[in-house]
Parts: sequence; C-alpha cells; structure tokens
Amino acid sequence: MGDSHWDPSLAGPILANRAQRFIIDHVAANPDQPFFMHYSSQAVHVPHTPPAELAGELIAGTTGSAYGDMVKEFDAQIGVIVQALQTAGVFERTIMIVTSDNGGIGQNDRLREHGYDSSHGYRGSKGKVHEGGHRVPFIVTWPAAIEAATVCDVPVCAHDVVATLAAVAGQPLDRQVIYDAQNLVPYFRQQP
Repeated sequence: MGDSHWDPSLAGPILANRAQRFIIDHVAANPDQPFFMHYSSQAVHVPHTPPAELAGELIAGTTGSAYGDMVKEFDAQIGVIVQALQTAGVFERTIMIVTSDNGGIGQNDRLREHGYDSSHGYRGSKGKVHEGGHRVPFIVTWPAAIEAATVCDVPVCAHDVVATLAAVAGQPLDRQVIYDAQNLVPYFRQQP
C-alpha cells in the first residue's frame, strides 16, 4: 500500500526468517548468554496479503479469507521461531509471550462459518471501547518453569511483562519509573 515496488506478502517471511537467524546466530556465538527479542509481526494488519507459503506450509488461499490466511501466517511465524529455539537448544529455558495490542477485527462471515470469533464472544472489536476491542490472548510458554496447559483467570496487562522479565533476570525495578507493572511469575507457577 503506497510503494508499488514492494510486495507486502514478503514481510512475514522476512521477519520470521530474520528472527530465526538472530536466535540461531546468537546462541551459536554466545551459548550461555541470555537474549531478549521483541518480535512484532505484521500479521494480521492490512494489507491482508499472505505469502504463498511459509516454512513449507501453504498459506495464501487456504482458509477462505485473506484475513484468515494472515492468522494462519502468524501461526506459521511463531512456528519458525519455536523451531529456531528448539534447534538452538534453548526452547525449554526460554520465556515466550504471545499477545496483541488490541482486539480482533469485526466478524467476518466466511470465518464465522468455521467457528472463528476474534472477540471470543465479547462485544466490540479493534478500535472499539467495548471489552472485545481490548481483551486479547496472553499466552506464555516457559517449559522449564511453567507446567503445560496451565490456565490463569487473573486479568493481566501487557506492561506487566516489564516487571515479570525484570524479576526473571534478577533486575531491580525503579518504581519511580515503572509504577504499576506486576511480576506474573507467581501466576505462571500457580502460586499466590
């Protein structure tokens, strides 16, 4: 959208492959040094231009809508990152958080036929004031510390990630700067 010499369907594969290369190169060069990577996917933002394939998985035209294809592409991007962590031998001790900045798009009739509801039953969608516009998934994997299939019903905010990662890294927080972020590790471990 805007640059006629750019193919937006390339964005996801470029981002995922660079993340993969960063992980593998970093761990190979510094096997005992932790790293932080903030991965911001372009999926599922407009333009909805999924790639033909990503990591050997067909994407474009496989779900019935371009938006659904972008959701599938996001899943494939996460798969590339997980595979890189596993290949590098650090998946078990890596904290990976997957979340979003706002709610999903409004209903899409083609996706609804397949049971897809981006707001999970809540009223509202991206950019709207109702809960469906703000409630988003918050998925964490940390195999060495979190039991698989753990569920927590405590509402959390994205800024809680700051206090959580500081606690894991043993770094103090300046409460004059970080006012109300909470360490989520006790919730991950189902502790009070």
